[in-house]
Amino acid sequence: MKTYKRKFQTHIDLRSYSRFAEEVISGIETDTINVFRPDDEHALDYVWDKDGAECIDARATLPVSIREWLPVVCQFIRLETACDKFDGEWLAYYRSNAGEVLWPVQSAPAGPGALIAGIVVRHEVLKHEDPEHNCLKGLLAHELVHTFHAMRFVVPAFLNWRSFWRKVVSEGTCCDILASNAESRRLFLDRYGDENELAEIMGFWPSQGKKWFDAFYKVEETAAIAKLLDDLRNCADEAEKRKIRMRLRKLGHRGGLRGIQSPESTGQL
Repeated sequence: MKTYKRKFQTHIDLRSYSRFAEEVISGIETDTINVFRPDDEHALDYVWDKDGAECIDARATLPVSIREWLPVVCQFIRLETACDKFDGEWLAYYRSNAGEVLWPVQSAPAGPGALIAGIVVRHEVLKHEDPEHNCLKGLLAHELVHTFHAMRFVVPAFLNWRSFWRKVVSEGTCCDILASNAESRRLFLDRYGDENELAEIMGFWPSQGKKWFDAFYKVEETAAIAKLLDDLRNCADEAEKRKIRMRLRKLGHRGGLRGIQSPESTGQL
């Protein structure tokens, strides 16, 4: 049997903006997160609270250091390349092959040594003129929370792979449940701009999270309004114009077109 060792580290490449990612990581105030135990045969059991909501992390009771395990679940923070595929208007995303190598639904697992995971950021994010770069920090904080959630199942797979595979995912028969739980966690955080996302970020950066969160969504809202106004200028269909105006009202924009520039001319995200 062949064995090998692999050293993990978080490689940051955001050009001259790399230091802001380093600031967000070094600024983590809550360094402990509870993960599942690799020998817990009931880790994936359904647990509900008194209101009937499913608690997918209820059996995560093993505390580990976020800083210690971050290089495993976040091996890079880099700008996008031609090989990256972004859905819609996402500005960044956390990519991981954990579902393929640790809990594959339809194939044999490659194991922890094959894990590849990290954060990819779009170039557009760096165009925003913000002296403190709080917008970028807010975006990175959001994606880093995704990496923290990933620790709950990735860490136990690294702590004891054989036990994790036999007991947690029952030699593959429960991989679909784990995959579903991971997706539920992602969707919960990705309710963009709501109290859940803010609470998640504040949980790890209580003194800075609100400032970063507000800075990011202020830019997002400005960019959204600018894009809709640009669409309105170029729209000839009256029905479509009404839809655009409705969306503008939902964003809180009551003014006319004067004084609002397109995202390209303002440098906004």
